[in-house]
Amino acid sequence: MKGNREIRIEILLVVSMLVFCIYTFMSPLIPSIDSVAGFLTYKGTLTTGNFNYYAEVSSMDLSKDVSWFVSWWSPGQWIFPALFNYFFGLSLGAASIAVTVAGAISGMLGFYKLFRSFGFEKKISIVSLCVIFASYTFFYSFVVYQGGEILSFAIFPWFALTVVKSRSPSIKDLFWIFILFLVCFIAKTTLLIYCIMVLIYKGIINTRENKRQQDRLNIPKQFLYLLPGIIAGLIIYFSFLVRGITPAATGNPALSFHDVLVPAASPLLSCLSLQQIILRTVNANSDYYIFSLCAVTACLFIFLANIIKSKVLFKGYKTFYLVLYGGVAVFFIFIYFVNMPVDYSSRHFKILGYLLIPGVVTLFVKKVKQLNLNIISLFVCLLGVLFFIYIKQGWIKDRFISNQYFYRNFDNKELVDKLDLQAYTELMRRADSIASKNGIIYVDANADLAMDLSQRIITQRSVDGRITTVYEGKGPRILACIEKETYNFNNNRLQDLFPDYKEFKLVGETKRFLFFISVK
Repeated sequence: MKGNREIRIEILLVVSMLVFCIYTFMSPLIPSIDSVAGFLTYKGTLTTGNFNYYAEVSSMDLSKDVSWFVSWWSPGQWIFPALFNYFFGLSLGAASIAVTVAGAISGMLGFYKLFRSFGFEKKISIVSLCVIFASYTFFYSFVVYQGGEILSFAIFPWFALTVVKSRSPSIKDLFWIFILFLVCFIAKTTLLIYCIMVLIYKGIINTRENKRQQDRLNIPKQFLYLLPGIIAGLIIYFSFLVRGITPAATGNPALSFHDVLVPAASPLLSCLSLQQIILRTVNANSDYYIFSLCAVTACLFIFLANIIKSKVLFKGYKTFYLVLYGGVAVFFIFIYFVNMPVDYSSRHFKILGYLLIPGVVTLFVKKVKQLNLNIISLFVCLLGVLFFIYIKQGWIKDRFISNQYFYRNFDNKELVDKLDLQAYTELMRRADSIASKNGIIYVDANADLAMDLSQRIITQRSVDGRITTVYEGKGPRILACIEKETYNFNNNRLQDLFPDYKEFKLVGETKRFLFFISVK
């Protein structure tokens, strides 16, 4: 009977995952701003022949492109969908769905095995996966494609599991740790700090075990686990990070309550979707938000105190979590202190939240003997499905599906452009008349449009009719797609944008947009 209950929870989780997957294949993803930059880097890689290079039309000479190596974002967000696109002909949107589904399955299996390796019961582990399933930081990956988020979920538990299960720093184990360390970086840059803390944990736990066995001669050997991280880190730095623009501080160092409380409260903010709930509740009131973060942090410390005191939780799990939480929290507090351009989103801390779940579930089970995990799992999964559909419908409202099988526009509702389906269809039709090498398409729209066109393209959102960049030089034929409202505000906009072109001929229009061709 007990086994049947466990199976029912497993089936419940599988069915809930199927709902996510089927729904996402029918209603595709929205590309995030970061993933758009990644896919345009893929386009630049194909056009320049140089790996991980972003290319765009030069503002100094329209006949040339400028390109640079992209080191700010990890390449995994475009590499994995690009493999499906290049070798199997899938659109980038369909490929991103395939990566998301595969990443979700891999992550669920990985976290299950990691939980079990820490001594958690099978049922506790499955219930914990149900809570992960219903977390905003998980199902948001089925709404918006943020490559690094689903990839980090997919690969990190396998890296941690490999390290945790290693019994000695053998050459074979160190080799696989080295490979997985590199894969973690490819998935998401900030996974590096997580991986480093896992390796530090391994050195600490093995040293403690050797002291208990009075094997002091073997203690220095345990810190060989840091060697794969050091070697991989040097390779990443010299072959990747130094080749491009690296993030820099945007102001003088300053530490605020926000800088400290977000990393401190991050496990609960990420695993229970509390950050989204709090932000909606306080309605941008900073004082209420800080107070809410203080309350969440206090609750977290109560949970951690009970986890530390608990005699039913595996000591290795406690050490693992405290080392990881402490290291990641201190790291993010520091980068916020020096004003690095990193946002406060709970997605950066979701792994801390997911790892906390089985410990908290175990405490509740021990405290409340009559706790029905079957009913709780059903409620949590149902809530996750309903919340996901509600969020997805809100995001796709007034959007249409592009040729690459994405819902058009960025993952920022305030930055949605006005290019409607009618104008988009007309643009795709007319783009065929512009040669990919000898022509340029200019569009009053967001940069995600460039993913749908093989031609050289300039996208520039109109802000109160102002021109942000002027393009000099002459030669390439230009097809321009301009919003009527913008054109009526300044009917010399094209001449202002391209001062060396004297005339543009109106060749078509839709309800909202005008189409022009440069005249030689």
